[in-house]
Amino acid sequence: FIPNTKILLVDGEMFSWYGSRLLKAPNYFNTLQQQIRMIV
Repeated sequence: FIPNTKILLVDGEMFSWYGSRLLKAPNYFNTLQQQIRMIV
């Protein structure tokens, strides 16, 4: 337990795969960035 911590589940494949996943990465990371801004 870490007080005042926010947790966001992410798609681990986007952080560990290359190749075809890279085609979807820009949109995924833009969406993730928006989600992070909303919870911070």
